[in-house]
Amino acid sequence: MNRLNRTDYILRTTKYTILFIVALLAIFFVSFAGVYSLDQLYGEDPISQIKDYYNSMGIVAFALVGIVILTYVLFIIKASIKRLHDLDFSGWWVISYYIPYIGTLVCIFLLFYPGLKSKNRFGKVPAKPSETRALIAGICSTIFCYSWLFTLIKLMKNYIMSLN
Repeated sequence: MNRLNRTDYILRTTKYTILFIVALLAIFFVSFAGVYSLDQLYGEDPISQIKDYYNSMGIVAFALVGIVILTYVLFIIKASIKRLHDLDFSGWWVISYYIPYIGTLVCIFLLFYPGLKSKNRFGKVPAKPSETRALIAGICSTIFCYSWLFTLIKLMKNYIMSLN
């Protein structure tokens, strides 16, 4: 299926975001658990061994974080393209995500604008979601909106404080 309705788009991007955060936390905890165990094992004497571990673990953790970020971005782009198809737009419009301020507006547009109710050039109308899925998607989009609002308030507060 080449189309994704609002509910499925919200649920998919929420699922990807949660998996992204869990993966980053797992990398963080595994890398620091290894450092902690080396500190306990070697104590303070062989500092060079611990420094070597820090350096090698940092490279591995950095590579893993890069892979996780790339995977997350690709999955979000795929879901966004399918959502754009539901609105009868070309998938190339996903590039607008990376234009400052415009990307935020496009994201909000994808969250709230209803898809076409008829077949379009990208396929049939996606199946209507159940009430439970719609409720969960509504909660997720509400959390998204409030997080943006609080972020904007914090940025404005920091900006005002920097003027003083």
